[in-house]
Amino acid sequence: MSAKIATALHNVMTKVAYVQKGGENKFHGYKYVSEADLLEKLRPALIEEGLILIPSVEMVRPMDEHGNTVVDMRYEIVHKDGDFWPHLIRISGCGNDRAKNGSVGDKGIYKAITGANKYFLFKLFQIETGDDPERDTTPVAHESVAHNDTLSHWPDYTKDLYSYMKIFQTAIELCRTVKEVQDFWKQELKENFTKMNLNKDDEDYEALRLLCADRVKEINAAKKEK
Repeated sequence: MSAKIATALHNVMTKVAYVQKGGENKFHGYKYVSEADLLEKLRPALIEEGLILIPSVEMVRPMDEHGNTVVDMRYEIVHKDGDFWPHLIRISGCGNDRAKNGSVGDKGIYKAITGANKYFLFKLFQIETGDDPERDTTPVAHESVAHNDTLSHWPDYTKDLYSYMKIFQTAIELCRTVKEVQDFWKQELKENFTKMNLNKDDEDYEALRLLCADRVKEINAAKKEK
């Protein structure tokens, strides 16, 4: 285990704790952090700490009937002095390049790689992407909440898609078992996806699905470590 890399990772986390949302989905009316927003803040800290992240595409899965392309990525963490982190890090990304007329372009794989890279960096450095930190409109989640009624005590979270996606993410992070994740997904699919006009062809639908998939992976990985 490289102490030098561990120290560098810690220092980067200290320097880059928050990234303001600069991208905007005008159709759905919410803001998001683009890869460019993230790298603008993160890259100088990585260079300063001597960290090098080496990505590789392990597998490109066949495009599904909705035009989604899933890419499995692998990352190596290296220090400029030559030290290697002993463990490879793997993450998947999904991209869709389907037009409104139903045709599918050739950019799905690049969108998938970009998505995987962005969320790998988010998770590795635990970067916060919320709004103005003084804003107090998002309800606080409590670990004692029963997951079969996860959101019932919160204000209406389906007024706009941006608020809904933030609350959805918080609820998923509260899930402690795979069954809780599955039950929550089924609940939202049945009760709120239609209300929020979410369907399988939407990038937002896929983003929520990947949140659930990532949480399942985290839960299963935690089980293996015990």
